[in-house]
Amino acid sequence: MTTFETTLCTGCRTCELACSYHHTGVFQPSKSSIEITGSPKEGFKLVLFEAPHDNRAACDGCRGLEEPLCIRFCPAVARSELQEYIGGPLEPHPV
Repeated sequence: MTTFETTLCTGCRTCELACSYHHTGVFQPSKSSIEITGSPKEGFKLVLFEAPHDNRAACDGCRGLEEPLCIRFCPAVARSELQEYIGGPLEPHPV
């Protein structure tokens, strides 16, 4: 597991929902390969699980998709940081 400092994350946790859906077909953040920690006052950190951990799937970068779902559905402000951490193309934000 790797923890990244993030200056742009607002803590909405949409990335956790998208990731868990990719791995399980349901919105269950406890199964996500991403965990957002922290608070608005302290700032947020992104924890990326590269290997299975406590019933969490390992991040596979959404293999088989054009763009990882965490990047695709992140509010535009933090997408660039997610792209840097996870990789994959950075497409225009869906409207």
